[in-house]
Amino acid sequence: MQVTPDNMFDVTEFLELGENCLHIMQYADMSQWIFVLHAHFPTAKQLAEVEKKRQLDKEWEDWVHRIRTRPLDADFPPELRSSGRALRSR
Repeated sequence: MQVTPDNMFDVTEFLELGENCLHIMQYADMSQWIFVLHAHFPTAKQLAEVEKKRQLDKEWEDWVHRIRTRPLDADFPPELRSSGRALRSR
């Protein structure tokens, strides 16, 4: 479980559409603590993290698209360029 930029625990990855159950097991005296499960809209910091990840994903997809849609430049020695031996020598 990750801590969000706002120092909260994000349990989103554990939720499913429909009914969800939460089981808490207490193995020590925790009477000095309060447990709160608070549902909220994403905060500005959380949205910024999502946008940053989406931008990185888009940059990766753009890079993959660029290298798949153009030939790769291979710098073979002059003696192998026109003869085709570079491919046959393996």
